[in-house]
Amino acid sequence: MRVALYARTSTADGRQDLGLQIDELRAEAKRRGWTVVAERTDQASGAKDDRPGLLAAIAGAASHDFDVLLVWKLDRLARSLRRLLEVVDALGAVKVGLVSLRDPGIDTTTPGGRMVLQVFGAVAEFERALITERIRAGVARVKATGRTKSGRPPGRPRRVFDVARAVELRKDGRSWRSVSMALKVPVRTVRDAVGKTTPKRVARRPRKR
Repeated sequence: MRVALYARTSTADGRQDLGLQIDELRAEAKRRGWTVVAERTDQASGAKDDRPGLLAAIAGAASHDFDVLLVWKLDRLARSLRRLLEVVDALGAVKVGLVSLRDPGIDTTTPGGRMVLQVFGAVAEFERALITERIRAGVARVKATGRTKSGRPPGRPRRVFDVARAVELRKDGRSWRSVSMALKVPVRTVRDAVGKTTPKRVARRPRKR
């Protein structure tokens, strides 16, 4: 069996050791009698999908350069179940197995390992269905009652403040920023509210010296 090794660390500052992962993966390949034909590594967050090492491993699988991808741990491949299953599906589509050294039972070269990943896929599908159901229920509630689950109307809450006070402050010659700071609301909110109340320009009183 030809095997490609994949290892990843989250940082490049030396606190995590790629060499340790690779050494353990080499030892496992030797124990199983597999021939190592490629070693791919990344020093990047698992949340990133465009990691060069992982993309190279997937491309190598598509080219049938190896039969099995051996990883140190599943979270080295991906940080989310969705992305992990995408990688597994990409490997399975080209008949390449996946084995995780630190995750017992994750070995798609065996019937038991394939069943474990099928369970993962079923769980992910169930989770997606629950999220979709919650969203639909929330939309239906808003349409029926005009209010969200919290009891508040949908949309961004309106800011309530003393518009008359804002008008008086403007008449006293205060700047828009000064008024907004005094009333603790954004400048744009103050301008819009005062503009609706006094469509004509507010005359400023000269400051007393």
